[in-house]
Amino acid sequence: MSIINRVSGVLIFVFVVQFLCANNYNQSISQPDSIIKTVELDTLKNQQIIDSLKLKLAPTDEMEIKELVHKLHKSWQKFAINTEEEEILQYFTPMFVVSQVAVYTEDKGKIMAYTNKEFRKFLKSFKKAEKISIEFSDIDFLDIEVKNHKYFNTVYKCILSRKDHNGELHTSSAIITITGRRIGDEWKIGNYSWVNFEYH
Repeated sequence: MSIINRVSGVLIFVFVVQFLCANNYNQSISQPDSIIKTVELDTLKNQQIIDSLKLKLAPTDEMEIKELVHKLHKSWQKFAINTEEEEILQYFTPMFVVSQVAVYTEDKGKIMAYTNKEFRKFLKSFKKAEKISIEFSDIDFLDIEVKNHKYFNTVYKCILSRKDHNGELHTSSAIITITGRRIGDEWKIGNYSWVNFEYH
C-alpha cells in the first residue's frame, strides 16, 4: 500500500506540473494577441486625436466669411489708389444691391441705394475724383449666420477713416451688413449695406 501511495503521489505531482506548464504555455501564446489589441486601441485613440485636431484647424464657414470681409476692406484701400472697380466687384455675385445711410458731422444725412449697374457707375466716378485714402479698424463681428453651407449673413461694427485730397481726416463709426451665397468654392456678396455716423 505504501508503494501504491507513493506512485499515486508521484503521478499526481507530475499531472499538476504538466497542467501548470500547459497553462503557462497558453498564457504565453495569448500575450501577443493582447499586445496587438492594446497597440490597435492606442493607434485608434491617436487617430481620433489627429482627426479632432484637423477638424479644429480646418477652415470653417465663419472663418472664411471673416476672411472675405478682411479682403474686401483691403480692396477698398487699394481701390482708393488705383480706382479699378473690379478691385471691389470681384467679391460680388453677378446681380447684387448696395445701400448706404450716412450722417455727417453737420448732422446732414443721405440715403443711397444702388443696383449692380448703378454701383458700377458709382465706382467708375472715382476715376475723375480727387484721390483719397480709406482705412478700416476696430472690426467687431456681431453675428455670422450660415444656412446649409450655401447662404450667409454677417453684421459687424468698425471704424472707417477717410482722408481726402486735402489731407483732412474724417472718422466714422459704421455698422455693415453683408448677405451672400457660395458660388463654387467662394463666398460672394449679394447685398452690401452700411450705416455710418461721421464724428469728425
